[in-house]
Amino acid sequence: KATALICGLGYYQLFINGEKTGDHVLDPVFTDYSKRVCYVAYDVTSGLREGKNCFGVILGNGFYNANTRDLFQFEKAHWRTSPKFILNL
Repeated sequence: KATALICGLGYYQLFINGEKTGDHVLDPVFTDYSKRVCYVAYDVTSGLREGKNCFGVILGNGFYNANTRDLFQFEKAHWRTSPKFILNL
């Protein structure tokens, strides 16, 4: 049994051995990064194989690194920087 916990600052998609993990689109959910960050837990047992496995993550700006003006003025947020993530398996 294996669970992947992923927290993305910016949008992300997780891949294991070339296959997209889960059915979520544009994770993480909308949040104020000065107050909290969100993560998602995936049961990845069926995606793993014996021996070596390959993990890939596609990152996008999302609300974390907003480049355009919006209602919440995230383009002025003090946390703005390149997207990043942390993954725990």
